[in-house]
Amino acid sequence: MLNSPTLEVAIGLVFCFASVALMASVAKEALASLVGLRARTLRQGIGQLVNDPKFEGLAKVLLNHGLVNPLGDGQSEKRRWWQKWFGSKLPSYVDAGSFGHAMVDAIHQSSLAWGSLKGSIDKLQPNAANNSAYEASRKASTPPDSTLKPDEQLYQWLYGMYTRIEATVEDDKQKLEAFRQGISDWFDAGMDRLSGTYKRYVQVITFSVGFVIAAGMNIDAIHLSQELWKHQTVVSTMVPIALQAPPNTANQADTAKWLNQDVSVLANLPVGQQWPKLSWNGWPDGNFWSNLLGVLITASAAMFGAPFWFDLLQKLVQLRSTGPRPGEGQAAAASSP
Repeated sequence: MLNSPTLEVAIGLVFCFASVALMASVAKEALASLVGLRARTLRQGIGQLVNDPKFEGLAKVLLNHGLVNPLGDGQSEKRRWWQKWFGSKLPSYVDAGSFGHAMVDAIHQSSLAWGSLKGSIDKLQPNAANNSAYEASRKASTPPDSTLKPDEQLYQWLYGMYTRIEATVEDDKQKLEAFRQGISDWFDAGMDRLSGTYKRYVQVITFSVGFVIAAGMNIDAIHLSQELWKHQTVVSTMVPIALQAPPNTANQADTAKWLNQDVSVLANLPVGQQWPKLSWNGWPDGNFWSNLLGVLITASAAMFGAPFWFDLLQKLVQLRSTGPRPGEGQAAAASSP
């Protein structure tokens, strides 16, 4: 058996990292669901996509459209502050095809006539007439879908796509369908970029939750590695639990069962010690900074995700349980000069 001291310490550290990552993942999912993080990020992305971050024009119309928000009441921007914060009545996912139909409806007043589409696009061009019409509609409390706010970038993109389709497609129905498809493809590209933004939000939340857990339980990776090096027999209590690690953390029953066993094992590890007392003689002593660095390492490990640590943990445990085949040692000794 490969009972290397380094391997024993690695198993102990990875076990703790997997535990913290799993707890942080569960807390992160609960928090993201509570505040409607996915829905709020999608709402922000739609506003940025159509250059209407304040939701005063096109973004507001789209978010109230039945194809984009089928479970809404058409008044998504008239919610109370706690409803906006917790993401109620906001979609968490929008189909690209539905968005394409909704945007054509918004800029073309639900008309199916290709010939009048250019006139609808021209209304988005910033000029004196369009700007005056938009301001007049706002003062007169005209419904938001009657006059949209002019936007140069949006106009240039829609007009360029209209021109290309007009020159390459002959049938009017196919032209309108190609126009909708172009909007859908544009939306898909925007959502690909938005997914990166959402992942960054999730990483920040995961690190924050991981830091709270690591600091609250004082899981100092530096101190833990030092103690495990001195007391390597502690690792033997982790091996049976590590072999039962859930292969799929999405399975709540398996995850809860493993967490119950995991907490009992963590209680026997050299974690949870009292934080070093601060002696404020102008600057904390070295023990405090070492403890804080160890906690930050543990919190950072949570960002890799529980599946990563579970996979690594099981590989290390399997490596610990392996050894040379019977007879290999003797054969190697006999062949050596």
